[in-house]
Amino acid sequence: MIKFWRGRAVQRVIFALLGLVLALGLSVIPAFSQTPPNPFRVATEATFPPFEFQQGGQLTGFDIDLMRAIGEEADLNIDFRNLPFDGIIPALQARTVEAAISGMTITAERAQAISFSRPYFRAGLAIAVREDNKTIKNFGSSELTM
Repeated sequence: MIKFWRGRAVQRVIFALLGLVLALGLSVIPAFSQTPPNPFRVATEATFPPFEFQQGGQLTGFDIDLMRAIGEEADLNIDFRNLPFDGIIPALQARTVEAAISGMTITAERAQAISFSRPYFRAGLAIAVREDNKTIKNFGSSELTM
């Protein structure tokens, strides 16, 4: 029995195991390569400047820049999909995109359908009136409800 372990059979087993380890190791290397794997598809509707719009045939705007920065930091290959606004939530639900960035207000109905990040922009309504205006004091003024 001792002769067997010292003989050619042991060498063959060791070489076979080394070959197997090498083959498995080479198959894992692409997972750690510097090139991001598949594109990370992000839906947007490029009709809401300054957040997302097209300029010279290219998507641009605050949301686009933000998503590109996130992709760079997370080593994701961002692939924007310019969709009609009403198609963004269905695209997320159908998993034809992984994320969306498109100036979307969080509502209870939408929150039941998809998950939202924390808001990164706070918006609100305001009204501007002339300085010499004496009648319009707030949103409830009768001149605003006509």
